[in-house]
Amino acid sequence: MIDMMPTYEYYHEYEYNVYGWIAENSAVDIGMHIHSMVEYVYVENGRIDVTVNGQSRILTAGEIMIAASYSVHSIKSLGDSKCYVVLASLSCFSEPIFTEYRFENIYVTDSDSQSLLMLFKLISFFDSSTANGVAELYWGDKEKKQSPMQQLACVLTDLIIKQSTIVKRERVTEPIAATVDYILKHYKSKLRLSDISKAMFTNSQMLSLQFKRVMNVSISDFIASLRTIEAYRLLIDSPDMTLSEVMELSGFQSTRSMYRCIKEQYGMTPCEIRLTAAKK
Repeated sequence: MIDMMPTYEYYHEYEYNVYGWIAENSAVDIGMHIHSMVEYVYVENGRIDVTVNGQSRILTAGEIMIAASYSVHSIKSLGDSKCYVVLASLSCFSEPIFTEYRFENIYVTDSDSQSLLMLFKLISFFDSSTANGVAELYWGDKEKKQSPMQQLACVLTDLIIKQSTIVKRERVTEPIAATVDYILKHYKSKLRLSDISKAMFTNSQMLSLQFKRVMNVSISDFIASLRTIEAYRLLIDSPDMTLSEVMELSGFQSTRSMYRCIKEQYGMTPCEIRLTAAKK
């Protein structure tokens, strides 16, 4: 497996860059994070559990996770798998395509001709074979033309947009990105809206309205989704852990609320999740 790149902070821009690499036959487990780049993950084989802005899905062969800029997302392989990952900076695209828009869906499916897979492989090949070589593959001249990697990223994005329409969203502001970052660091504790608004130096009502407009999900639902994903991970990775322990470590305040959220998000009870995992 080629090591996954470090998580980017929400304010960290990698201008003019496109990255592609392969994660194969090993556990990929990247927790919730947010960055300015557009991210695509193609599953060639195996199963990948992904979450984007509170929506979760288990992807199988031929399916691609799509996360627009400043989308909170996570990736976890369920057993051995092979996937291709592409990160593209905002400089590759026409403004304001990913600063003021997001994907309507969190995944798309490749065609029978596997045209998307070929693009993922090509970008990954360029990135791995020229890591210490030709800089022109990566960085274009913003006054003249795009680099080959940028052109490939644009073609890939055009094909994806044809399958998943983009919808208008509020521009992501630094206070909202900071709020997301704060929630990611504290959702496992007893986190209240008043705690968050106090940390952000604003009032609860204004923060709630701004968060919902930008993230397309309420703060409470966003926190519940994060806790549900963490509970799901603990149920599979720690089969000897009691449900009460899973509840406490994932941030839930009661087993009843944990049961309800897991059932809604994954369509199974905690016991059914463990039984399914044990059979594999």
